[in-house]
Amino acid sequence: YFFRESWLCIGLANDILENGDVYPVTIADQPLVMVRDRESTIRVFHNVCSHRGAQLIDKHRRCATIVCPYHAWSYALDGELKQTPHVGGENINECKEINKSELGLKEVRSGIWAGLVFVNLSGQAQSFEDFIKPLSSRWGKIDVSLLKHVKNLGQRPIFNANWKLVVENFVESYHLPSVHKSMNSFNPMGDHYQILGGDSYIGQGVKGHKPVDGYAGKFKVFPALNEEEYGSGESMYFPGNLIIICMSDFFFANIVTPVSPTVTTERIEMFLIGDSATDPELQYDRQQLMDMLSQVNNEDIGICESAQRGRSSDAFTGGAFALVQETTTLHFQKLLAREILLKTEPSVKDLPELAIEDIHHPE
Repeated sequence: YFFRESWLCIGLANDILENGDVYPVTIADQPLVMVRDRESTIRVFHNVCSHRGAQLIDKHRRCATIVCPYHAWSYALDGELKQTPHVGGENINECKEINKSELGLKEVRSGIWAGLVFVNLSGQAQSFEDFIKPLSSRWGKIDVSLLKHVKNLGQRPIFNANWKLVVENFVESYHLPSVHKSMNSFNPMGDHYQILGGDSYIGQGVKGHKPVDGYAGKFKVFPALNEEEYGSGESMYFPGNLIIICMSDFFFANIVTPVSPTVTTERIEMFLIGDSATDPELQYDRQQLMDMLSQVNNEDIGICESAQRGRSSDAFTGGAFALVQETTTLHFQKLLAREILLKTEPSVKDLPELAIEDIHHPE
């Protein structure tokens, strides 16, 4: 219920750069296909033929029309059913029982922000504009239109843990001194604060990110920031499956996809401002930045897999929250429970609203 009712990130606008590009994805067990049509509009369709249900697209490619591999029914890039070869007999391509106007591809509600493509499977979620507004308003100085995708550095790890453990770990900084010893030296736990964004976002911010690696200070910063804000940033979980790390000079998107209760995949992509994403002289610095993030993410994967193994113990009965450090993690569990209850229990009404506040470490 949670995923079908949410806005979900499924990929990048850059996955379909050219008109005619098609790119298959699967989310919440639904096969979808992203399409850039002849007018360069990005659309998302259910990746299934209206005839006998065969999957239409099995790999990223470019095409003038989408042709079903089963009986060769073909669709325009706007989803219209165009051809039904031999449907009325050999070389008879029309028949009265088949009304092509009613059998086009089924389009999915979609939206684009920061070069990321989102869908809502149920068709019942709030508008995409309303969905994105709380975070875009909070990040008023972050002009995402300036971001450029860094090609050929993306990563797609697979790991043995439930997706919820990934989110619970991401939204708190309590684990930094023990799990991320290297990063904690330049991005210390004490400089972090917790962010509660109602049902719109959950995360943590940092006030003193001071990396010592060579990439530090090499990339452009968002121009609306003042110098005192350099080295600051916020990392957000964006319900339902997107994690964003936004610093003054870089932006990472992590698309988190549950495969099963114990297997999760991630797609991690880097974005930089303007020509910082493509300048050949910054190639080594971009690699250093990705290497840093990869090290941190691998450490997170290891601890999440440990937590998954521990969940099988009869001795674990739910644990406890260190609320000074883990209000965000509890907030995530409340959000998930609240959304499921509202969608599955019609008698449940007037659940308390989730908090909106920033929580700083005690002095």
